[in-house]
Parts: sequence; C-alpha cells; structure tokens
Amino acid sequence: MPKKSIYWGMLILFLFSTVATAGYFDEDEDEDTGSVAETVVPENSAGAETVVAENTVKTWKHTMAVSVKNGKNGENGEAVSPDNEIKVETDSETKTGVNGKGFWRVEDSISFSFHLPGNASVMVKCALNDECTGNALIQWNGKALRDENGKRKVYTFDGSNGYLELPDLKTDRKENTLTFVCTDGEIGLESLTIYADIEYPSVNINGMFIQLTSPRPGDPMDGKPVTISWEVTKGLADGGWVRILYRTPDMKDWQVVPGLEGITYGAENWGNFTWENPPKAQACEFKIEYNRSENPEDVRRAREAKKSQAISAAAKELILAKKSFLDDVGGLLPTSFWNKYLDELRRDHQTLKAKLKKSLKDESNMDLDEVVQTIDALEQIYFTAFEILMKKVPSIEDEKERKDIQMKVDDFEEKLGQEFSNAREDYGEDEDTKELIPRMFPKERFEQFKMAKKEFDNALKLLTRAAGTRKVWTVEGVEFAFRWAPAGTFTMGSPTAEEGRDGGETQHQVTLTKGFWIMETEVTQKQWKAVMGTNPSYFNGDDKLPVERVSWNDCQEFCKKCTQLGLPVQLPTEAQWEYACQAGSTTALPNGNIKILGTNNAPALDPIAWYGGNSSQGFKGQSNTNSSKWSEMQYPGGPCGTHPVGEKTTNAWGIYDMIGNAWEWCADWYGNYPNDSVTDPTGPSSGSKRIFRGGSWGGYAKFCRSASRNGEDPSYRNGSLGFRCVKGQ
Repeated sequence: MPKKSIYWGMLILFLFSTVATAGYFDEDEDEDTGSVAETVVPENSAGAETVVAENTVKTWKHTMAVSVKNGKNGENGEAVSPDNEIKVETDSETKTGVNGKGFWRVEDSISFSFHLPGNASVMVKCALNDECTGNALIQWNGKALRDENGKRKVYTFDGSNGYLELPDLKTDRKENTLTFVCTDGEIGLESLTIYADIEYPSVNINGMFIQLTSPRPGDPMDGKPVTISWEVTKGLADGGWVRILYRTPDMKDWQVVPGLEGITYGAENWGNFTWENPPKAQACEFKIEYNRSENPEDVRRAREAKKSQAISAAAKELILAKKSFLDDVGGLLPTSFWNKYLDELRRDHQTLKAKLKKSLKDESNMDLDEVVQTIDALEQIYFTAFEILMKKVPSIEDEKERKDIQMKVDDFEEKLGQEFSNAREDYGEDEDTKELIPRMFPKERFEQFKMAKKEFDNALKLLTRAAGTRKVWTVEGVEFAFRWAPAGTFTMGSPTAEEGRDGGETQHQVTLTKGFWIMETEVTQKQWKAVMGTNPSYFNGDDKLPVERVSWNDCQEFCKKCTQLGLPVQLPTEAQWEYACQAGSTTALPNGNIKILGTNNAPALDPIAWYGGNSSQGFKGQSNTNSSKWSEMQYPGGPCGTHPVGEKTTNAWGIYDMIGNAWEWCADWYGNYPNDSVTDPTGPSSGSKRIFRGGSWGGYAKFCRSASRNGEDPSYRNGSLGFRCVKGQ
C-alpha cells in the first residue's frame, strides 16, 4: 500500500461551493494478500503471460468531495472564509493563501457533503482554530454522534490549535453529510480532511502497482455514461499493456469494457475514460489485466493508420479517374436529349458538377467522404439518364436515331466496364484498398444498369425482328402458331368518309410501346379441347373450325389454363387487335380500299374473308338480318356456318381470318374512343359490354372492316363468336 496519504483542506468563499472530487476503489474476488488470482491469456497474445488484478483488499486513504451546505460567521452572519483562503494540508508541508491564515467561524451550524461508496469506513480529521471557544454536537448523516454510554456527545472547542478526530464513521449511502451544530460560544475549523478505507481491484507486477480508482466495483449502474479512472501508484514496467474487464450478476464470463481492450503502459496513457453505454445492472464488478506481450490494440491501431493512408491515397486516384470517366460519359448525352427527357435532372447535374470542380481545386485538403458522395450522386444521374434513354428506344421511329442511341449506350457500358476493370486490377486485390471497390462501384447500381441494358438489348432485337415472324408453341401436344407484331404507332378508327362507318370509330393516334405475338388463326376447336377438354361449338365436327359459342368469361378461363400449362396468353386489347388487323395498311381493309354498299356484295373482300356474301351460294347477297334466313343458317348441315381457318389469304403479317369467319372477343370494355393520342390503351376502366371485332361468316361486308367494332355482355355466347390470343414479348 502506498505510504503517501493525501489531505485536502478547504475554506470556501461563497455559499454552496464545491471544493474537491473523489475516487473509488474496490476488491475483486479472493483476499490472499500478494497472491495472483488467475492467469488469463487473451486472444492474439501469442501465449504471453497475463497477470490479473490481485483480488486483495487494499486500504487507500483518499480525500473525498467536500462542500459547504450552510453556516454563519461573525456579526453579519455570513458564511465566508475571513481571509479568502483555500488551505491544503499534506504530510510534509502546509500551504496557505496569499492573505494569511483563514478558517470557518461558526455560531450556528455548518454542513459538509461528499460522495462515498456504500460500506466504507471513514475517519474525519478537523484542524481547529485557536481563536474560537465553544461546544458543538456533530451529526453524521443526520444522526448525532454518541459517547460510549449512548448519549449524544458534546465536543468542546477550547481555543487550542489542535486536531479533532472522528474515527469509525460508517457509510450506508453515496451522499454523506457531516454537520457541526454550535450549542454555545463559537467554533472554528481551519480544515477538514476525510479519510476512507475502501476496497478496490489492482494489479502488482514487477514492482509496478496499478489500481482502478472509479467506479467503485460492486456498485449498481443505471445504463448512463460512467467515468472509469485508473492510476499507476508505484513503479514502472518495461512493455506490456492493460485492459479492464467487467461482469454483472447476469453474466457468466468477464467482458472487456468497450474502448479499454488494450492500453499500452505509459504515464500519458493513464487517466479517465467515459463508458458511453454501460449495462443497467444492480451491481458491476471490475478487473484489471496486465499482459507482457505487444499490445494487439497498438498493432491494430498501427495497421488501421497504414490502411487509412493507403485508402486515402487510392481514393484520391480513383476520384480523379471517376472525374475523367464522368466527363467522358457526359458527352454521350446530347443537349437535345437533356432538353427533351432530363430537364428535371439538369439542375442537380449542374450543381453537382460545380461542387465537384470546387472540391478538387485543393487536392491535398479535399474531404474524401464529401467528394465520394458528390461523385456518387453525379454518377447516379448518369445511370438514371441512360436508363431513361434506353426506355425511349421503342418509341423512336427513326432507325438512324435508334442506332445512334445504341452506340452511345454501348460506349457507356464499355467505359463503365473498363473503369471498373482498372479499379479492380489496381486496388481490388490489395488488402488495404479492396474495400474501396464496393464503396465507389456500388453493386446495386451495376445490377440496376445491367437489368436496364438487358431490357434495352431485348427491345432492339424486337425492333429489328421482322413483322409477321412466325413462331410455334406446343400445348398438350397441339401446336399454337403466332405471328410477330412489332411496337409501333398507327391510326385507330375510321375517317368520316369511310363507307359503312359507325359513329363510335373516332380516329386517333395510338402508340404501342411493346411488340407482341398474336395467333396466326382464331383458336380452333382442336386447340380448345387440348386445353379445356370440352368443345362448346355449335358447328362441331372439324378440328380446323374455329371454336365458337364461347363467352368472354370462357375465353378468360382458357387463357388462365393455357398459362398454367406453360403458354402465357391473354385476349388482345382492342388496340392490339386493330393494329394487327391493319398490318401496316391505312385503308378500310388490309388488302386495299373497297366500296361497301351496305350489302354483302363486296368482291374485294372475297379473297381475304368469309362473310355473308360468300359463305354459301344460297345466301349470297341476302340480308342476314332476316330472322328466317338467320335461323336457317343455325342448323348443322345448313347452307352457312363457320369455315376451316387458314383458307383465305393472309394480311401483310401472315395472319389469317382477322376479318370474317368468326367475331373475336377483345379484352376491353366497350366505350367511346379518346380524341387525343394515347399510348398502350386498355379501354375504359368499367362498362357493361366487352368488345368483339372483325365480323363473321353471317354478317354484312361493312362489319368486316378493320375499324368495325361491336360489344356484348361478358356472358354472351353465339355460333359466330370466337377469339384468338396474344402473347407477350
């Protein structure tokens, strides 16, 4: 135990002033003086010997916090130090203030308060002043001190210049109070020294004595920041490091206090540490551990410093490389494109470029994190710009412009790949700098661009795929042939001068941004049976006949089951149907403009469609609105009915029977067309009738125009009403 004792005496100028602060100590585990409790080899210590705190009760006399609570002096009743002095006493010398001798003169009472750990043994030593005589009662934590007979003890201040000792005071709280109550005369106190015998953990190795001074082990913690202090009270040691551990009642093993994993021995390293997030526990034990080996924390810190320097240098080089890359790719986006599509991004783009330019002016003092964030934001704008550019490709009709965009996107991808390849080669394999790669080349962004580029390449393939390209899928052993309808823009509806025109055919421009596959023929009875297992058709008997007498709801069920069998299909929108029907034509019929007289006499229609004028000789030229004739046609084996698909001439895209033979259900509700241009329309959001298009074997020629439209309840069925399917890209 250190021989030196510390005495702090105080004289206070103003009421309620605090003079000194305290430190706490505690024991660890066993009580064998001088013994080493255990030997622990920490991780990465290379087997070096470790000495833990001697779990021995040590006594350390230490001055605690003292403050004046109340008191009066002289005639004016002021609680002051008459000589404006703070006096400090030690074993060897007495220091006095500049104004000479000073003391507390008390006629009423005076209190001192200070913090101590619970269960400490305390002694108070008071230096008396020889100018004061009187008697006083002394209270410890509000209770008067008593003599051996249990009576309150009266202490006499006889005017001597001596000391009054109050031994064997016990603490049961942290906040403690010592009060002098003057009963007659006056008392004078020159100084007050508090001694506390407190338990604490320490470590003694090769003559060096290290001890924990706060917090006091065993005391509770409330989870709020706590200050941990330690001291070297004796000796030095060559090399080695210390760490401080803790354990709460609910912990089985000791844990290192975060931040005190390893402190290399040296006078400048010892002092206070604030533990910001301690546990909340009823009690907490502490232990000091000293290790002779090289401090792994020093090794780690040196390694981190080297790594930080390498990262800083590499980051500066990468920043300049990225700046060059961004300048290059910025030129790939023409001004016209910014004006047309990227106006919202323009302001951020210009602001970030200016900010980056300013940051790079002073390369030696640049804030790397800030610059990286600026570059990251700027690069994200370019990624977004190219994604938007790629999405606009399907709507660009000019082939030269499309090819120019393709070249710019390919250049961007090539520069991006080269930049990443260079960075990975230069820094990706180095242990210090490899973490820069994911930071400056975010994986998510590359995945995002990769997906957009894949869609872009696919869009280009679709744009170059010839209209009418044929492809066959098989379901349940039955072939389903489709023809390709590329993305494009067309005029939907009919001009007001077109003969046979209906009122609901308002002309308007429609853009379909995605190409699609449309069945080469109407769904046949054979195809229906393969998927649904039944045949609802009225004109039953030939597998090549179109299926009919199916409602819109029936068609939806067919598409659902077909999708489940591996061929995802649906009914075409009305716009898709008319676009595929026209197949690039701008006339009433796909094969040329015809004059429709409101009868079935339309020779130009004969080569491409089955309709009321050519379904049978007996019916040619007669009105199909005649109820008796219509009834005649409904009987199997009668003069009229559906015909096998694929017997007439196709349109320009190789599609059969788009007009005539059987009406065809579409996906939309029946409703009025818009007056303005639209993109990818799907019709009204609600209605009472679903659309069907194309005319039938029993209808007028005027119903077989590309623009003709009709509608019925979704549950409606008829022997002249079928459908065909479309499939996505």
